[in-house]
Amino acid sequence: MKSYLPFLLLIVCFGCDLKVPIPTADLKAPFELKENYSASYEEGMAFYDKLDGRFTKCKVIEVGETDSGKPLSLAILSKNHDFTLNELVNSDKPIFFINNAIHPGEPCGVDATMLFYRDVLANDSLRQVLDHINIVAIPYYNISGALNRNSTTRANQNGPVEYGFRGNIKNLDLNRDFVKADSKNAKTFNQVFSKLQPEVFIDNHTTNGADYQYTMTLINTLPEKLPASLGGLLKDNMLPFLYSDMAARGWDMTPYVSTYGSIPDQGLVAFNDLPRYSNGYAALHHSLAFTGETHMLKPFKDRVWSNYELLHSMSTWMANHVAELTAAHDQALEATSTEETEVLHWQLDTTQFEDLTFKGYKAEYKPSEITGRQRLNYNRDSSFTKTIKYYNSYRPREDQPVAKPQAFYIPQAWTEVLERLRWNGVEVIELDKAVEVEGQYKYINNYETVNQPYESHYLHFNVTTRSEEATATFEVGDFKVPLGQGRDKYIMASLAPEAPDSYFAWNFFDGILMQKEYYSPYLFEDRAVELLDKHPDWKVELDSLIQNDPSFTENSRTALNWVYKKSDHYEKTHLRYPVFYGQKETIVPVNVFSEQEGEN
Repeated sequence: MKSYLPFLLLIVCFGCDLKVPIPTADLKAPFELKENYSASYEEGMAFYDKLDGRFTKCKVIEVGETDSGKPLSLAILSKNHDFTLNELVNSDKPIFFINNAIHPGEPCGVDATMLFYRDVLANDSLRQVLDHINIVAIPYYNISGALNRNSTTRANQNGPVEYGFRGNIKNLDLNRDFVKADSKNAKTFNQVFSKLQPEVFIDNHTTNGADYQYTMTLINTLPEKLPASLGGLLKDNMLPFLYSDMAARGWDMTPYVSTYGSIPDQGLVAFNDLPRYSNGYAALHHSLAFTGETHMLKPFKDRVWSNYELLHSMSTWMANHVAELTAAHDQALEATSTEETEVLHWQLDTTQFEDLTFKGYKAEYKPSEITGRQRLNYNRDSSFTKTIKYYNSYRPREDQPVAKPQAFYIPQAWTEVLERLRWNGVEVIELDKAVEVEGQYKYINNYETVNQPYESHYLHFNVTTRSEEATATFEVGDFKVPLGQGRDKYIMASLAPEAPDSYFAWNFFDGILMQKEYYSPYLFEDRAVELLDKHPDWKVELDSLIQNDPSFTENSRTALNWVYKKSDHYEKTHLRYPVFYGQKETIVPVNVFSEQEGEN
């Protein structure tokens, strides 16, 4: 009797563009081979290497460093073999960019992307998306966190049996690091992402929070933050498709459950994706940006498959809307470069909301067995479907928008700022001639600072400034950052000190906050009298302050300090933001000295 076993062990996949035949079990993901299991870093990268070895439309490349010492890798799917960053940029196909394991304890996307890649490559109908788009994925972003596997740190999560740790080897949350870029991971990501400027981006996560019936929830970047062409396409076209398509695939999806009150019944609030987060950062580069948040309490298997379907849903929408997406992206770049103002601060508009059909569980309160106080409990035996309010509109804060300068001028000393701008594709021009620039210096009026270290920094917030007209000289070797680039959103978000995730907020300019020269009160008292005699208007102002402000009588130094800061003795650089808002530039003429013969 003839043996047909060798033939049974092979999958014949016509049109798959195989390099070699695929044994059936050989391309099963670790997730499929073990119960409640997520692939380790080593297993995951080995899987992608197999795809690279078997399919000509798949390539794994290394693009830069991470804090782990291991390189950051990209897995690329491209029908036309666009396997370098330059080839991807020069392709006329939009890019779908997938990020995994930024929080390695939330690994659904790790396994979902492996399955998604394999099936797109091996399935004729699924592979058709590659006729229209290129797909780029980071298999593991936080590699050091992925290597730190355990079974206990996700206390409220239902599987898998092993997973990575949220922090990286420097104990940084990499989903707070996209602007400050303390990690090598963020440096590499900045360089890659700003070069590719992918049209659609998703970062795969798992939730913490309320309980409800959905397995998948979705954060989208706020349409208001995007130029009108992209914001309209997102709100009116892509989002409705994703929600209806996911329901058709058997995975009802709801917006990310960030509650307006204490429980979902009281309404949901759209997440304000600041630039520190992957979503907000991606939006600065004109991506339609999403975070997929699977529900922590649902079985791991369900979380992975719902994430898998979301990847298919997004890629399907992209493949069917290439012309609209490309046009909207091009229009957005043009709008960003020509807009004269920028909104730095957005606030929730509680007067605007949508009615949202929500499938939840009844929230109940019962005595805690530990404290005896009332504790929240969601009763899964009491499910409901009801209409709740979804507050998904944001508006500019009252002091917004702000005007853009013609250019920012940055002294060459601020190297960490300059290098981050370059990582993000910003045009930074080194001056080869000294220039005088008319414009404004900003002075820090007020700011608050967190009480505890936050992601290796003492973050400033509620920053206010005042502007002073000035003419400043910048020397050869200083730098100019012209506005009117397609990168203006990133430039303003990072260089405007009032912005919530500016370089100032993240402590890059803290040196200006400390005064360097002071005075001795017993000596300056006489000098203060002289100054007040010389400036009668100061005397009138000071007398009024003494009469109306108790601090001027309770502490004698308050009045002296006031006079000191009015005088030329007070250093002009204290609290002066060193990045100059330039409006008009003039080249400084070079002095030419000639010797006069016959003079000694």
